[in-house]
Amino acid sequence: MTEVVIEEHESYVQVTFEGGIADSVSWDKAYNHLNSIYPNLIIQLINLKGVRKEFINSLEAAMEIVLSEGKSFIFVCKDSLITSLLDEDWTIVPTKQEALDYLKMEEIEREMGLR
Repeated sequence: MTEVVIEEHESYVQVTFEGGIADSVSWDKAYNHLNSIYPNLIIQLINLKGVRKEFINSLEAAMEIVLSEGKSFIFVCKDSLITSLLDEDWTIVPTKQEALDYLKMEEIEREMGLR
């Protein structure tokens, strides 16, 4: 079973999916916690054995909402097998620090009216 950990920070929410196979039940646990707040999201995929198509579909639907609200949606994943299953247009970085740097860059771009 995939462990889901949610951490709320000042400018973003980090959702970590660790171990097992990520599926729609995994995403539902995270989504129910977010309620209808669409913050900047950092999604960490750690030591997963796989991801089901419905999990990817759920992430894609959530990403569309978050991006339409003018927020960031960033994946952290080092596993090339998992990243190969994700859309190549998605923002995917290998470390949390890179995700935070990317988030900061996007916030600056939004403040400057570039996004």
